[in-house]
Amino acid sequence: MGLYLYCFVPAAVRPPALLGGLEDEPVQARALGDLGCWVSSCAARPEASLERVRRHNAVVEAALAGGTTPLPLRFGQWLETDGALEEVLLERRAAYLQALQRLDGTVEFGLRVLDPALAQAEPSPPHGAASGTAYMRELAARVQAEQAVGARGLEIAARLRAVLGPHLKQERIEALPSRHGLVSLAHLIERRAEREYRAAVDDVRRQRPELRFLVTGPWPPYSFGE
Repeated sequence: MGLYLYCFVPAAVRPPALLGGLEDEPVQARALGDLGCWVSSCAARPEASLERVRRHNAVVEAALAGGTTPLPLRFGQWLETDGALEEVLLERRAAYLQALQRLDGTVEFGLRVLDPALAQAEPSPPHGAASGTAYMRELAARVQAEQAVGARGLEIAARLRAVLGPHLKQERIEALPSRHGLVSLAHLIERRAEREYRAAVDDVRRQRPELRFLVTGPWPPYSFGE
């Protein structure tokens, strides 16, 4: 019987007694020294499904709800034996403990910033132009528009960074692949600073009323693991 892995935690952190994981299997704790891992028995590597992904995330969120910030693992981490898990813990123990120390006392928030006006202002695709010169002009206009959108997204990220100050531990910035998306942000913040985080977003929202700010979280720090 193999083991399915959910997250790494300090060895002293135990899962709730009735917590069920994939296929309703009990969630158990394994530990090596001061490093722990939450697992369930699983005969083979599970196929991905919406229900299984939800179960996986529910276990990781249970660790977060208990007051510990876990080091989450992505869905699908499976090992054949307890011995294989012990090898992983021995090999990566220092890195996992360092990550747990870095994440301690934090949560993740997601923020998507949208500009509804972009849906109307988007330039048409560069095809069907009357000449090669016209095609290149259309292509250049499209590139310039995309660069302007990216710059505006970075500006919003910088404003939030300035308002959040030391409460913001890390961030990830990505382009938002939609017709009216400016930027997608993942923020790692102090768990105790949730109110300050939402106030910071509201502050920037008031400064930029033409934009939409969509906040999700707090979540386990999937974006800031290893």
